[in-house]
Amino acid sequence: MSAHFAAKRPFTVTLTIMGVFLLGLWNLGRAAALYREQDLLLTLQVQPDPRLRLTIALVWAVIFGGLVWAVWRRRPFSQKAIPVLTAIYATYDLGLRIFSPPARLNGANWLLTGAFYLIIILFMAWALNRQAANDYFQSADFVVSDST
Repeated sequence: MSAHFAAKRPFTVTLTIMGVFLLGLWNLGRAAALYREQDLLLTLQVQPDPRLRLTIALVWAVIFGGLVWAVWRRRPFSQKAIPVLTAIYATYDLGLRIFSPPARLNGANWLLTGAFYLIIILFMAWALNRQAANDYFQSADFVVSDST
């Protein structure tokens, strides 16, 4: 007889997984859009270089995809890595909005975007470091076997 015991994933961890997945999907979509419009953007001499932005978007898509996998597989490092990497991504995205010339025309929305990122980062940090999440990450799936 065998029994399979697994800790139930807290809903806040599930929400975090979905949020990180959506950030990865957003960057994948950004990379696809930059790839499609690459010739036009190069002709218009848009700065920073669209090829660089495309590469960075792909890298972020892979990073966020890896973080989704890490949380799904209960890797404890993901509890700290997700808020830190999301903060780095937010800094990159806000820096791109503030310092690139076309974004200066829409400069008023950086504060709203920054507040959004701050709320997301704080939620992720809270969701991944509460007691239920700690129990989830520290418990391992195990199988109890009885040979009788």
